[in-house]
Amino acid sequence: MDQIVTYSKHPRLIAAARQALAAPQNVQRQPAEPVRAHRIEDRISAADRAGIVAAYANGETLAHIIDRFDTTRYIVRRLADEAGVPRRIETPSPEDEDRAVLLYECGDSLAKVGLAVGFDPCTVRRILISRGIPRRDSHGRVR
Repeated sequence: MDQIVTYSKHPRLIAAARQALAAPQNVQRQPAEPVRAHRIEDRISAADRAGIVAAYANGETLAHIIDRFDTTRYIVRRLADEAGVPRRIETPSPEDEDRAVLLYECGDSLAKVGLAVGFDPCTVRRILISRGIPRRDSHGRVR
């Protein structure tokens, strides 16, 4: 208060400061909102974590596990890695690659070829690039 009196040139500010300091200071604060849990341990129960790892180890697809446990791909993979479950990385065989090239050359889109051979359209695109097959635009024209 002394600093306000010493350095202020406005008498109204001095009066307002004295009035504010004289008022009771019992201010009721609103309770804080609960903090969102960021750690996996705080968001997913131990039973669900064990269920996710078991489902992944038993060969369930990531999409099915994500829907069943309402989680993300990152969490499923992280829990499986922490439990020591090896990742299921499936690469296309030469026969799969040949079939993908044939279907694409017959006019199917990358998405349709991907569904037919069981791989992502980006994987099909990578196969086509590695084989030197020219890709088409979205209207079917060769680029």
